[in-house]
Amino acid sequence: MHALIDADILKYACGFACQKTLWVSEDGPALTIKKVKGGFQVNSEDGASTLYEGVRTKAEVLDQLPVAYTETVVPEPDGYCRQTVKQMLTGIIKAAGADTYQVYLTRGKCFRFGVYSEYKASRVNTPKPYHLPTVEEYLIEHHDAIVCHEIEADDALAIQQTEAAKRGDASIICTIDKDLNMVPGLRYDWGKGETYLISEEDGLRSFWAQMLSGDSDDDIPGITGIGAVKSKRLVQGLDNKQCKQVVTEVYEQNGMLDVFERNAMLLWMLRKPLEQTYNKTYAEFMAGSEQY
Repeated sequence: MHALIDADILKYACGFACQKTLWVSEDGPALTIKKVKGGFQVNSEDGASTLYEGVRTKAEVLDQLPVAYTETVVPEPDGYCRQTVKQMLTGIIKAAGADTYQVYLTRGKCFRFGVYSEYKASRVNTPKPYHLPTVEEYLIEHHDAIVCHEIEADDALAIQQTEAAKRGDASIICTIDKDLNMVPGLRYDWGKGETYLISEEDGLRSFWAQMLSGDSDDDIPGITGIGAVKSKRLVQGLDNKQCKQVVTEVYEQNGMLDVFERNAMLLWMLRKPLEQTYNKTYAEFMAGSEQY
């Protein structure tokens, strides 16, 4: 079994795991602020602990503190970070039942930014882990990670899984990203610790469901009032042709038919290399996948 590993998610998970955020003040001990059920837990370096119930954001917690605090990131040593990555990667490979593996990373902007200027726009000012370069360097130098340009690691996983199926080779996509649920084949979700098989029909229904709900993580708008649960219900039991008809009608009813093609190009995971599938027109783009 060959594991296809989504390192875009892994690098952030390991990066954030290898640092802690302290809130420091000149007038008191440093604090940690942690989201818990029902509010936030504030722990002080001197051992004091306070639960702020009913508080929804860290900003609200900070407003209630008696003095001003400044956020400070304290990273673990580089060696600790590399060991964390190694352990997580080893655990994923073992749990997926794989004897070989390939790691994929995204670098730079992919073709989707040219399709839609607001693609992932909300992430621009999102803080990145201190050790992100360390993790990427380690994966490239010690695990032969393939760096993807113009396409995303997700696309590379989808392409490789598709090609492996054509050859009759066993492969398994390892990720916690729901976007890859549109790709047929074995999947290992390391967040849930679950392995499952996605049929071609279920994969296509997953794509059409996303067309309805959109993807807020990537700033791709869907149909107002249709979330993940309702979108799945609307395409449940339908074949590909029926799904397309239903989704097209919903877009038309909501005055969004003009962005139907754009959203399809943003959401669809490639099945062939970029130069074979993407020619900046919807028809040529989708013609690159026999499944669509």
